[in-house]
Amino acid sequence: MNIIVYRPETEEDQKDLEKKAAMVHSQAVLQCLKQLSCPIYQKQAIWKEINPDTNKG
Repeated sequence: MNIIVYRPETEEDQKDLEKKAAMVHSQAVLQCLKQLSCPIYQKQAIWKEINPDTNKG
């Protein structure tokens, strides 16, 4: 299998790609959390532990 990867050419495009990758990763983590068979408060605690930026504000 051959895979061709194109890197962003500008710093702005690189930042945009990083944001998009972070969003996809967060969505995947949230989907996994939703599938856990534990109470919502435990899911929230897990989310806060792995995503400390949501604790601010």
